[in-house]
Amino acid sequence: MNTSKYITLFVKALVGVVLLSGLGACSGGARDSYHISGAIDSLLTPTFPANAPGAVAMVAIGDSVIYSRSFGKARLDNDAEMSPSTLINVASSTKTFIAVAIMKLSEQGALSLDDRLVKYYPELPDSVFGEIKLRHILAHTSGIPDKRPESAEQWVKYLEENQSIFGDMPDYRVYGKEKELTRFLATVDSLNFVPGTGFERQDPPYMLLAGVIEQASGMSFESFMKTYVFAPAGVERFAFPTPGEIAPDMAHAYRRARGQAAPSVFVSDDGRWEEYDYGEAPFFLTKADRGLYISPRDFIKWYAALAGGEIISPAVRAGMRIPMVSNGKVGQGYSLGVNVAEDVNGCIRLYHRSSRGGFTAVEAIYPDSGVVYLIFSNRNDWPFEEIADGIEHILHDHGVIN
Repeated sequence: MNTSKYITLFVKALVGVVLLSGLGACSGGARDSYHISGAIDSLLTPTFPANAPGAVAMVAIGDSVIYSRSFGKARLDNDAEMSPSTLINVASSTKTFIAVAIMKLSEQGALSLDDRLVKYYPELPDSVFGEIKLRHILAHTSGIPDKRPESAEQWVKYLEENQSIFGDMPDYRVYGKEKELTRFLATVDSLNFVPGTGFERQDPPYMLLAGVIEQASGMSFESFMKTYVFAPAGVERFAFPTPGEIAPDMAHAYRRARGQAAPSVFVSDDGRWEEYDYGEAPFFLTKADRGLYISPRDFIKWYAALAGGEIISPAVRAGMRIPMVSNGKVGQGYSLGVNVAEDVNGCIRLYHRSSRGGFTAVEAIYPDSGVVYLIFSNRNDWPFEEIADGIEHILHDHGVIN
């Protein structure tokens, strides 16, 4: 390994442009030398049998795909197969796209990462929220507590302090949208820590960023994302759907049946799986925190465009490599919408491993080489951390990353 192993992440961000074709440390080798299909197949095939909810796994260098395989079903109600073009919810990987949108607005001069949150939400008490900046929200360092009701007692207290269209807490948790799920913020009287000094993954602060994007751009959230985040990458098919906007090629997600599903919830003919999305799973109607649906093929295309400087400039993008805070794991941190780690070989990895309802999304990019891998799944019962580690070992062992 060359001396870049010992250079700090900060210096790397300043001197290393994220190149898709980068060679040397942490780069991909010649295409004929990969031979990864057998190893990855043997890891994934037992996990995703043909007649169950499935997954799509892909590995690419830039936009050149070197491994692609689909497993199982995208939907059990119509027997649709998983494919690289299936629209799948990507859970917290959504946050990377939102961070890029905010950075794009910063690049355009429409906002600054150091703008205070209260600039966009003046109804929030300045005495509590006044020191929170947009960069704090992007990095989960805002200190904003999540005080959404979790119990019957908390629900009663919530109704005492807020008006709600929902008559019970389960409906609030399942069907509430951004305005409803962030309304509690007006009653927050203290933060969990001084902004920028701690780390706590929270979805409600990210929900606020959809409104920031709209105010700063003067466009609807969806229009801005389409025009400035997806179109430059040639991505035309993505969705932040509501239940009435479900496309035929959009995957449904599932969990193991619990034997007590409501009559409106789909259960597979064999009784093993029940649907767990579009209203069955919490927070499925919010956009900027975990709301994105995109196909695996388009995700690869988008990451290649991001690394190639087609969405935001390399100088702006370099900020994503700099951990702003530890994410609670040894040797790892969190940057602007993405986890950052340096592996044992000194290779920087930007990644997410997350689940939402029945969807599970595992993805990572090694920016110095443009190596990307992903596993997008519509079931939530598999050991995704263990399998993600296995994929990375295969990529190292076979010289894709070295």
